[in-house]
Amino acid sequence: MLDRANGYIWAGMLMGTIMFLNVWIIIWPAQKIVCGIEEGDAAVAGPKALLASRTNTVLSAPMLFFMGASTHLSGSAAAPVGGEAGLGVGFMVVMALIMAVEANGLFGKLGPLTTVKGVIHSSLGLTAIMYGLSLI
Repeated sequence: MLDRANGYIWAGMLMGTIMFLNVWIIIWPAQKIVCGIEEGDAAVAGPKALLASRTNTVLSAPMLFFMGASTHLSGSAAAPVGGEAGLGVGFMVVMALIMAVEANGLFGKLGPLTTVKGVIHSSLGLTAIMYGLSLI
């Protein structure tokens, strides 16, 4: 049976892993092209790296929150999530939301991420929404 603390750490771990993969698979190769280290179209690579980098920034606040919540918000006797069935619906929606944010980072548009203020507000709003969903 998975308790709430495990759900929090799993969500944080998923976001951290996605952020790591964004850097090594998308951002760094694109930056090599933009800096002229490798051949390629800088006009395509630059915006791709920008979107992945801003996606990482959006995911950073929820990742830190959930990793801290695994210890500090689960209480001494962590309540099981979803009863006997394992992870609850809320955590499944949180995981789907994480994947949706990453899908936008791979294939989407900047939207509210065009400004630093938009990135910070999106990150904090995403944290609040994910925490609220995790309590379901």
